[in-house]
Amino acid sequence: TDITAELKLDSVEIDAFLNALNSAEFMLLDEIPLNEDDLSVYDAKEIYHLFLEMKNGMIVHLRLFEGGYVNYDGINGICVKVDNQKFNEFINLLR
Repeated sequence: TDITAELKLDSVEIDAFLNALNSAEFMLLDEIPLNEDDLSVYDAKEIYHLFLEMKNGMIVHLRLFEGGYVNYDGINGICVKVDNQKFNEFINLLR
């Protein structure tokens, strides 16, 4: 199901998530654990696309994957693993 929503989150909420992103460790997208039957991380774990519009008009596209993994769209094969608590707190705001 494709659902699009414009979010107006408090800057504290965004800052907490962005700080978690900034301190997260880089890893290969292929290292995200999958179940035996899963074909790809995109099919099995992808839960949200997040588009952040910067003050200068630039759009940053983040792919959020179950388990706290975040990929900057445009940097193929690399993601970061965000602290589970911070990731889940942010995801709960999107629901």
